[in-house]
Amino acid sequence: MEIQRDLHTFLNERNGVVDTVKDFKEIKIKDLNKSFGANQVLHDFNLNVEKGEFVTLLGPSGCGKSTTLHCLAGLVPIDSGEIYIDNECIDDGTKGIPPEKRGFGLVFQNYALFPHLSVFNNIAFGLQIKRLSKNAIKEKVQNALKMVRLEGYEDKYPRQLSGGEQQRVAIARCIVMEPMLMMLDEPLSNLDAKLRIEMRYELKTLHEKLHIASIYVTHDQQEALALSDRIVVMKDGKIQQIGPPEEIYCQPSNLFVADFMGFRNIWPANIKEISSENEVVINVSGFELTIKNGSIKKADYLNNLEIGAPVFTAVRPEDIQVGNGPVNSLRCKSEVVEYLGEIRHIGALINEDVRIDLRTGEAGEEIKSDGIIEVWIPPGKILLFSQEGDRIL
Repeated sequence: MEIQRDLHTFLNERNGVVDTVKDFKEIKIKDLNKSFGANQVLHDFNLNVEKGEFVTLLGPSGCGKSTTLHCLAGLVPIDSGEIYIDNECIDDGTKGIPPEKRGFGLVFQNYALFPHLSVFNNIAFGLQIKRLSKNAIKEKVQNALKMVRLEGYEDKYPRQLSGGEQQRVAIARCIVMEPMLMMLDEPLSNLDAKLRIEMRYELKTLHEKLHIASIYVTHDQQEALALSDRIVVMKDGKIQQIGPPEEIYCQPSNLFVADFMGFRNIWPANIKEISSENEVVINVSGFELTIKNGSIKKADYLNNLEIGAPVFTAVRPEDIQVGNGPVNSLRCKSEVVEYLGEIRHIGALINEDVRIDLRTGEAGEEIKSDGIIEVWIPPGKILLFSQEGDRIL
């Protein structure tokens, strides 16, 4: 097969799979499509991952995150599109390099450890298949165990390990092969909250040491924000936005991304007034809000909006302030007050029919359920979206 011969030459020029991490520049996914029966789960998916970059595929269950990873790994055949290592095509939907020859590593959600093998032999399994010498295997396994802080665990078996320790073994089994790309399919989802935080730190530290290009799949926003150089937000097999964590968090490109990233106060509204300085006044079920946010310039779109046009607005709970403010002051009735340690989450009603969610620290200590509270929303913290869900301001 021509595609295999080209890639084998490509890999051999770099002294085999083990050394490709030193030389490759980027992995490209171009116009990838995948269907299962009548259900198309990936639509023209495009992504470049550079050497040393940590990219997270983030989205709700069923959005195509894991399918993307499995197509890239070669575990699921693609319908159309192309996958490249630098300029060499390794898969075009009609022919492709087998998974074991791509030089990629995959960490599964359920660890996938061999229960009858010790920690050492689980990690060494791939090296033994490659027929490395016993001394070389021992050295590589010991180095991998040190990286994941499991020295002294060589003779233990998976049943003797905690969930976090099993996941570390799975990660060690991946990195011992020195892959050019490490793929992690929701590796922390089976762990409890405390272990997730610990393993998130371990993954971040490991990536800082190794600088292996990584693609991470999760539905957890905090994991994505904490670990990633870039985040790819997905919905129904389509990319909604790609950007660094700060951009995804603060400047969502559409209403779906805003909702998924924590803008819980999403209200239908109507345009009341538009100024020439990117300032908009809207009416939300009888109360007015002034929006002033110049981070996205959509003057042409604003000029085409008519007074009374339907829009959506979105505000983060933590951006709503308790007390009277200079503008956008609201009086509401608290319904639920949740104590969460350093903060309180408060669910309230405005005009008895518009729900507002806010998070507050010390300022919320006196707020009780079924009480009246005064809040205000800074104009620069309100995002505006078109009726179709596109970002305006």
